[in-house]
Amino acid sequence: MKNICFIFKITKNYGGAERRFARLINYLSKDTNYKINVILVGKKNDLKKFISEYLVNSNLFIFETSRNIKVLTLLLKINIDIVHFITVNSSFFFLYRTFRFFKKKKEIILSLNSYDLCLGKYKNRLQKITFHELLSSVDKIDCLYPLYVDNVKRISQEISSKEIKIHSPNNSFTDLEKFKPSNKKSKVIVFASRLIGQKNPILAIQAVNECRAIIRSNDYKVIFAGGGPLYSYIEEYIKTNKLEDIVNLTGNIDLSNVLATSRIFLSIQDLENYPSQSLLEAVSSGNFVIASEVGDTKRIVKEPFGMLTSLNLIDLTNSLIKAIKITSDNNRMDEISKESRAFAMGNFKISLYADHIKGIWSNKNK
Repeated sequence: MKNICFIFKITKNYGGAERRFARLINYLSKDTNYKINVILVGKKNDLKKFISEYLVNSNLFIFETSRNIKVLTLLLKINIDIVHFITVNSSFFFLYRTFRFFKKKKEIILSLNSYDLCLGKYKNRLQKITFHELLSSVDKIDCLYPLYVDNVKRISQEISSKEIKIHSPNNSFTDLEKFKPSNKKSKVIVFASRLIGQKNPILAIQAVNECRAIIRSNDYKVIFAGGGPLYSYIEEYIKTNKLEDIVNLTGNIDLSNVLATSRIFLSIQDLENYPSQSLLEAVSSGNFVIASEVGDTKRIVKEPFGMLTSLNLIDLTNSLIKAIKITSDNNRMDEISKESRAFAMGNFKISLYADHIKGIWSNKNK
């Protein structure tokens, strides 16, 4: 039995990567060939909330700590074969460095879910040197973005003296049982994301404002779900433009019930929408999707349940108006919802992704 340890950094505003891998971990823990350990680092209340929502399988061995240094003690105590990181976190810099000095070699795997890091784009110097430090110890990389595998290979070759094996999945996944369409769809448009620049919440609220008359005349409502540095700006914009009757700014919420009954979902990131967890959840829940035409987005946004748009106000506004007209027809919306759900059922299976991860863990997949 292989002893696997996932390491998470959990904050109040954890995102899609954490949710995605928590679901995967629950699924993998049912396989008796593996003992799955999870070390969670963060504030006590944040960890408790995350565990209660996502890490519910009794087969898991969960360790909680608020201190990075305690992670090392735990790793030595539980005699791990494979350490699997799901994100690159700057606060783990010294933790990453210590892996160079472990007497008993542990295989280190990184699931790389930041397209900025895949492209060599860094928020600051600390993030850059942290990423490079981790690459110096990593044995294998699970690159979530097939489009950027070659770039990740180039970066890893520049940083590490050893050969790092790069793998990329053929699919992503979501919880198909939790996220499924309701029998009755309400006239609701959803924007769900961290409210940061690269997700374009300002462009989204501006487009809503541009077509506010059509939204009102067709009895639609709009939900902005998520927290982040642009929350206050969006809140003020709604008030200034008198959109309170049609726009609800909710903060971070459980989206399963919202997406089950909504009709339209917006995903308009700068560089890549694939494999956005919120986008997969929206497709699985039978929504019509408007997404920015970037990266590998076309892998999961297909006709007749979606459309691609350019990242400018005129095109996004026109796409939103068109989507409202399409989805206002209840019969047509029913067909869209069925097509969207069928695509999700065929392409978002967790079993396929779990096989990919187990292949990386296996010595056969060197």
